[in-house]
Amino acid sequence: MIDFSTFKESEEEEEGYPYITTVEQLLETITFTVMKIHGDMKGDKHAVGLYFDSTWDPEHGAGVLMAGFEVLDTGNQDHAYFAYALN
Repeated sequence: MIDFSTFKESEEEEEGYPYITTVEQLLETITFTVMKIHGDMKGDKHAVGLYFDSTWDPEHGAGVLMAGFEVLDTGNQDHAYFAYALN
């Protein structure tokens, strides 16, 4: 479950980014495009990068780096590509 309580209070705080408070709103702003399975591991789990196109940054999109169900890093698609968060 995503904890939206740590996000910004209003869209004015981050110009150009949507103010998202629900999973449904998030799903309206991203489209899944690619999954990359890294050779690098965290413990006994391979790192997996998830790439998304996003409405707020068409050039760089959004990315999530995970190991199992643990989210290691989020940001643009580079965060899903590079497994530097494993170190």
